[in-house]
Order: sequence, then structure tokens, then C-alpha cells
Amino acid sequence: MAGYRRLKRHGTEATVNIIRNVMPHLRQQGSGHIINISSNAGYLGFGNASSYNAAKFAMVGITEELAQEVKPFGIKTTVVAPGQFRTEFMNSIQYVQHRIPAYGVDEAEKTWSKASGTQPGDPDKLVSILLKLSEMEEPPLHLLLGPDTYELVINKRKEEAAAFEKWRHLTLSTNFE
Repeated sequence: MAGYRRLKRHGTEATVNIIRNVMPHLRQQGSGHIINISSNAGYLGFGNASSYNAAKFAMVGITEELAQEVKPFGIKTTVVAPGQFRTEFMNSIQYVQHRIPAYGVDEAEKTWSKASGTQPGDPDKLVSILLKLSEMEEPPLHLLLGPDTYELVINKRKEEAAAFEKWRHLTLSTNFE
């Protein structure tokens, strides 16, 4: 991958290294499909999870750029953003050890571990979709998985569009007269 150095946190560095190492083979065969896993946090972010959000946003950006870079070689890319699927993920979250009192207690932190094992998404269905995705002739660049992710991202995009329109006068005021 042209121009990438080191990206760390939450597997982003590993993803970049894997892509970097597989690209010569995919270019040589003139085909392939790279499927990166992000999260709905890669489209909207969640409070008190800065490094996680940054890594997930990075995964979306890496995939978008990579799509442009590798298309001439017949290589496809997709970034998948799953929502809440019934896994043990919530139990794997590591919370801050030295909480700053000014931030108080994170309400999400209280509920996330309780939610483990009760999430609405079926992981078998997710895997089935990933397999179908790998066989698609023209796969999507972005794939949101789960009603929760769909609603969160669509609502965020509507909010963004409204904010862009509100500040349009400033946005369009930057050229020379």
C-alpha cells in the first residue's frame, strides 16, 4: 500500500501489515477481495472510547483509499460495520484503570458488560453474509450490518447534512474574490 507507515491500536497496524503483504500476490493474479471489519463506531464514534473510535474510523478511511488504489488491478475492497452481535465482545472491553473524577461514571460502561450474550444480532447470519460478500461480482464498498448500525449511521448522516447546510455560507466563502 502506497504511503502507509505505522498505524497502531485495536488491530489497525496488523490489518495494514496484512494488506501490505498480500497485495503483491493479489496484483499478480489480477483479482481478490479485501474485507476489513470496522464498526458503527467507524462512522459515528461513541463517547469515552477515543482510541477505539479512531481505529474504526481509520479502517473506513483505509478501505476507501485502498479501493481507489487497487481497482485497476481487479481487486475489490469492502469495509463491514457490524452493530451489536451476540458475542463475548462486551466482556473483552478494558476500561480505564485510573478514572479522572471530572468524567464521572460512564453509563455505557455499566450496561455493556450486562449486555454480553443478549445482543440482538445473530453471528451465524453475519458469517453467512460475509461469505456471500466474498463471492459477489460487484460488492459494496461499505456494508452496514444490523438494524442498530443502519439507524445510527443514517441518522448521523442526516445530522451531518443539516450541519453542512447550516454552515454552507462559510464553506463556500473561501475562494479569492
